[in-house]
Amino acid sequence: MGNVTVACVAVLVGAALATANFDLWDGAKDGDLPKVKEALAAGSDPNWQNPDVKWGYTALHWAAANNHPAIVTELLGAGADKNIKNNDGSTPLWIASSRGSTDVITLLVSHDANVNMEDNYGTTAIMEATSRGHLSAVETLIAADADLTLTYNYGNTPLHYAAWKNEVDIAQVLLQAGADKTIQNNLGKTPGDYARQNRNPQLGEIIDNYVKNKFILITKLFVKKINGNKNLNVAKNKIEIY
Repeated sequence: MGNVTVACVAVLVGAALATANFDLWDGAKDGDLPKVKEALAAGSDPNWQNPDVKWGYTALHWAAANNHPAIVTELLGAGADKNIKNNDGSTPLWIASSRGSTDVITLLVSHDANVNMEDNYGTTAIMEATSRGHLSAVETLIAADADLTLTYNYGNTPLHYAAWKNEVDIAQVLLQAGADKTIQNNLGKTPGDYARQNRNPQLGEIIDNYVKNKFILITKLFVKKINGNKNLNVAKNKIEIY
């Protein structure tokens, strides 16, 4: 009889913890701080990854994805792994960078999150922030010593991505931070080559002629969509270097 009682108690405790884990996960996703605190107090695992969801997110991944810095703080204080990876190899910092969640990026960096960890495909946080056009996120990651020489996908650096995506402001920030404009990818293309290949010769000129600590003023910058697709053409630029 005693063994049955112990077994029943174990089942009940396990069920309670499972509920707490789900509550923590949902609370972090929805930005419900009281629910997160209650789940942690009930013994939930801050690093639990929901097996029913293919991404393998933890509560910290969700808080980072949905820009909930207060919940990020709560989870980190409860022992959440700041560098834990989901099923794609993405850390909470990588996820925050993909969403442009600068407050969360700053918070994770202040807790020594690794800014240069790659996902399963070799992408770093600054590559993702650059490719999605999140200037403030890029600046925050640079301040945290993100490596601008790491490459992904045919040997492309973050500057290659800025050139390909026609991100003029990000390209200039990367250059000012010391990004090497001469690095060739696996196809022998420099970032300037990529800009010209993507119908932006003006950005190619900015990159190729960039001199650190000088300012490049771009006037009459017109951006238009080509044939309704996402390829952007930057035309009629007047470039003056002072």
